[in-house]
Amino acid sequence: MATKVEIKVMGQKFWVTHEKGEAHIKKLAGYVNDKVLQLRNSTGAVASYRLALLAALDIADERFSEAEQRKELEELVKKRVTKIIEKLKRSLTEEESG
Repeated sequence: MATKVEIKVMGQKFWVTHEKGEAHIKKLAGYVNDKVLQLRNSTGAVASYRLALLAALDIADERFSEAEQRKELEELVKKRVTKIIEKLKRSLTEEESG
């Protein structure tokens, strides 16, 4: 069941509805707010729309970078598992022949 939660981002209060509950949405809102404050401090931007856009782009970049890293790790694991399976098959074949 969706929960209606009041959050605060960039000093503004918002009511949002979320399936995962209050703690989850507040954690997300806190992350976004921290990102906005970090960007405001590093860029000097004060316009809320600009800060929101920069935060959205930064979060999207994080998400895409993490997805790319995960894909690379999955490929590496697949290659290593394939090599291990091949070695095991060779070893078993040698045992059966020998």
